Amino acid sequence: MKKTTTIATTLLLTSSLFGDVVTVTPYMGGLSYDSSDTKTYKKSGVFYGAYANIGNLNYLAEAAYTKTEIKYKNPAYNKLNQDEFTLAYAYYWESITLRGGAHYINTNDPILGNGIVGFASIGGYTSSGYNRYNYGLEGYYSYYKDGRDEKNVKKSIGITQLTPYFSAYNVLSNHIGNLLSLKGNWQYTADYVKKSYASFEISDTLYYQKAFLTLKGYGGKMRTAVRQSGFVVVSTLDEVKSGYGASLGYYFTPVLTLTLDYELNNYREFGATQDGRYAVYNANLTMKF
Repeated sequence: MKKTTTIATTLLLTSSLFGDVVTVTPYMGGLSYDSSDTKTYKKSGVFYGAYANIGNLNYLAEAAYTKTEIKYKNPAYNKLNQDEFTLAYAYYWESITLRGGAHYINTNDPILGNGIVGFASIGGYTSSGYNRYNYGLEGYYSYYKDGRDEKNVKKSIGITQLTPYFSAYNVLSNHIGNLLSLKGNWQYTADYVKKSYASFEISDTLYYQKAFLTLKGYGGKMRTAVRQSGFVVVSTLDEVKSGYGASLGYYFTPVLTLTLDYELNNYREFGATQDGRYAVYNANLTMKF
């Protein structure tokens, strides 16, 4: 966890100099796959890492590192080892936000290989009393120099993705708040056999005193998609079709929060003959300084 410590230490030193707020979130989790060999070649996986940010009312600088290891059912296959690094910076005006960044993938996966994703977004927000409404458009460009398409033809792969979003936070009472989030995703995949994909995402979070519960789901089809504002990249040729999940969190103090998350995904793995499922589960501990 040396990289996690480096991120946290650097941001804490910067915070002490300028008086900004620092958030550090270490996380770890696992992946489980179908037992059927016709649905997936993968057996199980683990991941861990950290997200951190520093900012104030005018800006937000973000950084993240994730390490992923996946075992295959065939013991002759080498274990997948993947390192991902994300940097982002956002600046806030009175009613407009601009954000940009990059996500780099270093992997021994021979299907798409190493990749880089550049992203930029523009957003707006309005308030009505304690209620707040956010909206905007995220844009992503993914590039895999040594990739391949669905027919296993080796070539460089470039993907453009546009993601409009809307969210509404409403105060329902002194102790209850609700956050509804909607996203659409459209991909232009010129270097793949199929040239475009589309999907949607929806989530709803209910806050009650020190606890919160999120229910989420998505549908449509995506290939090599970018999610969670550039921090998650599905860097495979798998066709992801739908999924749903839930998160449960608790604020132990105003500066310490624990979140448990579970998500089940339906997809067609590259090379498999049947649709399968895989589950992602993880725990996050968020600390503010």
